[in-house]
Amino acid sequence: MNHPIDQIEITQSGSESRNDTVVDMASIVNDMLALKMLLENETEWLKAMQVDKVAEVHDEKIRLIRRLEIQKDLVSRDPSLISQINAEERHYLKELQSEIDNVVHSNFIEVFKAREINRRVVETISQAVCEHEKRASGYDGGGAAYDGSGKSASDEAYAVTLSQTI
Repeated sequence: MNHPIDQIEITQSGSESRNDTVVDMASIVNDMLALKMLLENETEWLKAMQVDKVAEVHDEKIRLIRRLEIQKDLVSRDPSLISQINAEERHYLKELQSEIDNVVHSNFIEVFKAREINRRVVETISQAVCEHEKRASGYDGGGAAYDGSGKSASDEAYAVTLSQTI
């Protein structure tokens, strides 16, 4: 797909004592598009509770975010870099950023839902295990409940460890 910023490269002008800094707008746009697509896919996988697929792309998502943050830092240190691109290109970048913001918002909602579902599943399993373990199978001569093995039935919850990571 051809974008207005496809081949623009901006070089930071400066004194001879500094290295020139290059902000490659084509790379920025490509990284933004890749991140947008990855987040859209991740959002759909979260809706389908395909958490394993989300985990598979985590490193790539972090890599893209870091690359974009580096470019953002370069531009924030020298705002004149942005002034070197034309209005059409700036407009395209703003639109693309707005689209990414919308996808990030949708993604955030789905991550929240998936975590809540996961928390409820873990809680339900934990409660079921505790209830099963608490059931007394009889009473001793003093009226105290016991679990069938001769041990006193306890009101303490048993430790249950389940993966809660999404």
